[in-house]
Amino acid sequence: MSDFVPRAPVLVLVGPGGVGKTTVAAALGVSLAMQGKRVAVLTVDPARRLAGALGLDQLHDELRPVALPRDAAGTLHAAMLETGSGYDDLLGRLVTDAGARESIFGNAVYRSFSRTLARSHAYLAMERLHDLVTSERFDHVVLDTPPTRSALEILDAPGRLARFLDDEIVRWFLSDAPKGRLSRLLPLGGAAVARVLSLLTSPRLVDELKEFFTVMGGLADGFRARATATADLLTSSSSQFLLVTGPSATSLADARHFAEGLAQRGVGIAAVVLNRMPEAAYPAPSASTLAAGLPDLDRARLRSLHDELVAFSERTRLCREHAERAVRASGVIEPSVPSCVLSEQSDAPLSVVALAELGRLLTVPGPAVAAAPKALPQEGHP
Repeated sequence: MSDFVPRAPVLVLVGPGGVGKTTVAAALGVSLAMQGKRVAVLTVDPARRLAGALGLDQLHDELRPVALPRDAAGTLHAAMLETGSGYDDLLGRLVTDAGARESIFGNAVYRSFSRTLARSHAYLAMERLHDLVTSERFDHVVLDTPPTRSALEILDAPGRLARFLDDEIVRWFLSDAPKGRLSRLLPLGGAAVARVLSLLTSPRLVDELKEFFTVMGGLADGFRARATATADLLTSSSSQFLLVTGPSATSLADARHFAEGLAQRGVGIAAVVLNRMPEAAYPAPSASTLAAGLPDLDRARLRSLHDELVAFSERTRLCREHAERAVRASGVIEPSVPSCVLSEQSDAPLSVVALAELGRLLTVPGPAVAAAPKALPQEGHP
């Protein structure tokens, strides 16, 4: 892991929900800032846990500075994607005509699109990532993604909206009649489609759709250019993907699904954080050791305490072995991929100082759980 953290300008954290991924993202951001880097942490996690861990009352779409310890050599900013305000800001920059901006912001189709569609959230994350990287304000951008299945949407987002706006069916709503193959089926183009739709729904909705596609269609070239640039960024050496998972069968199955999804898209996992592992077993002290340390205990109480410690040590050992077998069987940790193993903590880090300490742990390789031999079953159950 020590070879992973400092190198990539873009660090994308992926993995199942409920495994501490947001906390790891915050810890990486704090750790890099302590090392003198200019860092931005961007979360799209709807649980909004990042704000508390960073000592902020709440996160907004706008980047906010995070107060770091005095010995920090760098800076840290954090933000949370808010789909509606994020699209408003994006279109506010892209649409130069004030009248067109006012028109699109009041458009019912735009309001529904920008505030409710999950895929629009994914596209906005990529737009924001592109803006942060091209601004050259930061040495590192740490992107915390939603739980596994949704995160794959983020990776697919570059280009989706541009392709959508290029579709000839969409162009039917624009004022100029399309000239492609589909337009020959409806020679009057947008006017014909508008009349057909007006029979099925209200004329007002048809007008809203035409207005929406007219403004968005005019931005297609810009969307397409940024989508291409972001896709190239995510598949280049400037980006690295960190998989965070836990030892439960469900988390490991989701993590493997995501790793396979990345591989299908030509993206590899740069490192794995295995979080919330049970503590390693430790031997229970002997009765004589307890007697030396606790001389006031009578023999019966001493034996009872010793038996409890022996039982606890055995439960800890079995729990750890069970978790290690599950990890080996899952195949999530490959021999060639650096890994870091973090033990389960009773309390999550709730301060920047605690996050800095966790960040230091993330820079220490942790081969405590060996990778699965290729012959082992891959279902993820011990």
